[in-house]
Amino acid sequence: MHLLRILLLGCPPGFRHQYGREILELCETRRRRLVANGAQPMAVARFWWRTVADVSMTAAAEWRDLARARLASRPSETHHNTQRLSMYDRLTLDIRDGFKRLAGSPGFTVAALTILALGIGANAAIFSAVDALAFRPLPFARPHELVHVYQDSDDGRPSSNAYPAYLDVAAVTDLFSGVGAVMPEGTATLVPASGEAVLLHVEFATSSYLPVLGLQPFMGRWFGSTEDHSGAAPAAVVSYDAWKRRFGRDPNILGQTVRLSGATVTIVGVGPANYDSVVPGLAAEFWLSISSLGPVGGAFRGATLTSREDHWFQIVARLKPGRTVQEAQAAMNVIAERVGREFPETDRGRRITVLRSNEVRVHPEIDAVLFPAAGLPMLLAGLVLVVACSNLANLLLVRGAARRREFGVRLALGASRAQLVRALLVESVLLAVSGGAAGLLLAQWMLTGLAAARLPLPMVFAPTFSVDARVMVFGIVLSMVTGVAFGLWPALGSTRRDVITSLKDAGDGTEPRRRSATAVRGALIVVQVAISLALLTGGGLLLRSVLVASRMNLGFDPASVAVMTIDVGQAGQRAEAGARLIDDIRDRVSRLPGVDRVALASRIPLTPFGPSTSLVLDEHAIHAPADRSAEIEFTGVTPEYFAALQLPLRHGRLFTDADRRGAEPVAVVSEAMARRFWGTSDVVDRRYRHEGQADTWVRIVGVVGDVPIQSPGETPRPFLYRPVAQRMLNTATLVVRTSGSPSTVLPLMRNEVRSINPLIPMMDVGTMENHIQRSLVLPRTAMQLLLGFAVLAVALACVGVYSVVAFSVARRRREMGVRMAVGASSRQVTRLVVREMMTLVGIGTAIGVVLAGLLAPALRSLLVGVQPFDAVTFIGVGAMIVLVAAISTWLPARQAGRADLAAILRT
Repeated sequence: MHLLRILLLGCPPGFRHQYGREILELCETRRRRLVANGAQPMAVARFWWRTVADVSMTAAAEWRDLARARLASRPSETHHNTQRLSMYDRLTLDIRDGFKRLAGSPGFTVAALTILALGIGANAAIFSAVDALAFRPLPFARPHELVHVYQDSDDGRPSSNAYPAYLDVAAVTDLFSGVGAVMPEGTATLVPASGEAVLLHVEFATSSYLPVLGLQPFMGRWFGSTEDHSGAAPAAVVSYDAWKRRFGRDPNILGQTVRLSGATVTIVGVGPANYDSVVPGLAAEFWLSISSLGPVGGAFRGATLTSREDHWFQIVARLKPGRTVQEAQAAMNVIAERVGREFPETDRGRRITVLRSNEVRVHPEIDAVLFPAAGLPMLLAGLVLVVACSNLANLLLVRGAARRREFGVRLALGASRAQLVRALLVESVLLAVSGGAAGLLLAQWMLTGLAAARLPLPMVFAPTFSVDARVMVFGIVLSMVTGVAFGLWPALGSTRRDVITSLKDAGDGTEPRRRSATAVRGALIVVQVAISLALLTGGGLLLRSVLVASRMNLGFDPASVAVMTIDVGQAGQRAEAGARLIDDIRDRVSRLPGVDRVALASRIPLTPFGPSTSLVLDEHAIHAPADRSAEIEFTGVTPEYFAALQLPLRHGRLFTDADRRGAEPVAVVSEAMARRFWGTSDVVDRRYRHEGQADTWVRIVGVVGDVPIQSPGETPRPFLYRPVAQRMLNTATLVVRTSGSPSTVLPLMRNEVRSINPLIPMMDVGTMENHIQRSLVLPRTAMQLLLGFAVLAVALACVGVYSVVAFSVARRRREMGVRMAVGASSRQVTRLVVREMMTLVGIGTAIGVVLAGLLAPALRSLLVGVQPFDAVTFIGVGAMIVLVAAISTWLPARQAGRADLAAILRT
């Protein structure tokens, strides 16, 4: 209803105050009735179109009546005021006349509104999504006082902070009125009253964090200072969204306890309604006190409270009145220098950087990727808008050319050119505003679908996508600029001619064609075809990439394989007890019907962001760096892993049950690792050791084929396999090869894990083929986005081509009749029209190929098995564009050959 409130602002104040509330209530009642009755989207769209039209026409009529009443009630007004009111009165009459003319040309009006709604709707939807993630102001009090503090990472860039560093910053009480810290990278397992355990995204925060931001809990309290220390009772604040979704807005939630990762935590509050996470778009379901780190996060996370090596925390501080960022930076320089002297092993040379809150959206490293990524959808939507606007300009040029005789009559009767331009401009603005209103409704529908989409992420991604006031202002401004910019030009061109020439124009093609107007319309067609081809080529490259990746030989057999990741650490089982529990689960799953083999792995293929380790290679490594060290990604596996995935053995042997703790440390490496460092694929009995373990060498006993580690189609990378029995796992993935469909085994696996320990969260449950498809989520999402814009642009371009050809045929009826009278056949006449338009399409296609060539390299990182300048894609898209344009040209062109020759010549 925000749109209706904005439209009511255009009504006279008296009318708005008297009837505004009734109009809003009536429309809201009708809308709810439609939704309750399950109305189709088209019925809802018709309701909004009629509502917007009624309110707009009522506003124009009310202003006109008000102006007339004022003029009639003040006969003694000065001539200046009378002229002002009469000008305003004429403007309202132009608006009413514009509505009548648009209603009298339903074909033109529907086409123009459709074009504008698609162009503006796509831009408004993308702007809303980008605004929510990158630009919408965060709900902090006095944000100009907030600063973010970052310790440098090992490579010298602002990064996260150690908890002792937070204590150092918090001690600067003469500069800061408050300093807070939050650990955003947290997970915990929640066991609801019914159902299986679920893994949640949580954030560990200090008692000062929310007060520093200037926010208040919706209900209850935030953490107290006593809960900032280990040993205190764990406390939780549930997020507002999770309170609604998981707890049904329970008013008695305060004081209740929940089991998180095996620990009992007391809920002390409900978070702010307008704030979910330190990362915009991600929804933290719980904020946990610092005292919860050990019980919920485990001993490893609990140790971060005293460790200067572990950088997990984000620090935000509020400056005292009168203090500046420069003073804060100077104080941080002093702290960095002191800490570097006291702790040289961890902090020597590590700077501390202070940034204003308006310089940071999420994190400096993330922002460097976020803003360019946000700009790409805006660019694509802008290109679609260019196609839509050029289409609108073409339609307005066509309409203006068809009304030249009318303009000549009005000029002969005393109208000025300025009055005609104003009338045409009013029509354009009415079209733009109406199209913008329809576009905002379309944007809301698109955003609803986008918000409902569930990406395969381990946390809730729930940004607030809505057509709010900022998006409405964007849509209104965009509509007005479109109406004025692309309405003024055709209006000036259509009224440029003199009265005599205009009166001679019969409107049936007797007038010679103007080269300038024809050239403009042709240029607009070229622009539409070029942009459409460029967008469609980009989408085609990504589509081919996804198809190629789906059929690519991955080096293992994913068929008939089920996978499930379990984290016994989140269930409170750690160290040896957790390892025994994982072995128990594996044994029970192996006895299920239809299961051939069961293996464990700490990481399976096509899993990004896995662990790595630093190795020192033996003296036989001929391609190793000078210090013989290398950073290698690895996984821990059981002996059955290679058979479960049917990984081929190239040299040596695989792991056996004898490779356990206490036995000789052994490893299996990939072919890529063997060739990369030793120059041969047979590296059996070669050795390496882990950095920091000078006396413990690991012997390589086998070499297996390469598999993609992070994404399909990647260049084979060095990879290392270690036996699980020689290292304990608390998180593992079950890899199960079945004799039948793996989907039938998955429910049985769930039941076994739930029967052993219902606290164990089960993640990424599905088939290996599903897992492969999830690894393609980024290129698939980019493909859908680009193809969506491309299809929209192509549809608009087809409308443009069709309308220009139809207009050209209508305006050249007499010329076509003369040609047929002197012997031309209907086929020759049709071919003439098609040839002229296809020449423009050919020029647009050539320019589009160049634009696509400039766009393609930007997609290189998303392409799998396809080169940016893939000839099949470029040729196929070009041929399709030409074919679609040819059909759009031939359909109206054939009417020229079917015309009644006698009727044409009689004119």
